[in-house]
Amino acid sequence: MIEWASFALVGIFAGISAGLLGLGGGLVSVSALLYVFKFYGMPETHLMHIAVSTSLMAIVVPSFSSLLAHHRWKNVDWQLMKRLSIGLIVGGFLGAYFATLMSSQLLQRFFAVYAFLMSIRLWGSMPILETSTRLLKQPYLFVSSVTFGGVSALVGMGGGTMVIPYLLLAGQKIQRAIGTSAACAFPIAVLGCWVLLLWGNNIK
Repeated sequence: MIEWASFALVGIFAGISAGLLGLGGGLVSVSALLYVFKFYGMPETHLMHIAVSTSLMAIVVPSFSSLLAHHRWKNVDWQLMKRLSIGLIVGGFLGAYFATLMSSQLLQRFFAVYAFLMSIRLWGSMPILETSTRLLKQPYLFVSSVTFGGVSALVGMGGGTMVIPYLLLAGQKIQRAIGTSAACAFPIAVLGCWVLLLWGNNIK
């Protein structure tokens, strides 16, 4: 019973943080799950991998629900999503696979660096950059989407903290950027979970 309550609190806290503060839910849930799993005696060598894969699994259902809602509101640019999808799949696969090859300690350090960079972006004043539709050309989209998918799978997140700013810089309206980002989270989460499940035995 206590275990269920602790995991429910993690979910509630992650949801409130994501909605109220604009943080990615995974940024909070992975950190919280890491401590909860450690408290319940999970093996130290697999600690971060379990937290990342659990966070990705938790993203699957709400990201699909969000995708459908944004689709109904016509906020998903499906043409753009189609062009992003190949890079997201490649990046998501590579990120999750490399996660299985990394030690729990190294994966925690990578997550800490990512969280630190995101905190700077949230607390610091972002410079006003000129938008450029050139970012929507395929070479830029492919490299960027591979990066989004790879980093997101490594840290157990849906990628919104990277995808939304990129699409805004590309000249997309905020509603379309958020809706398309919601669509991006689903394949990243599904693929990341699948790869971590299949290649989890590589973890040492």
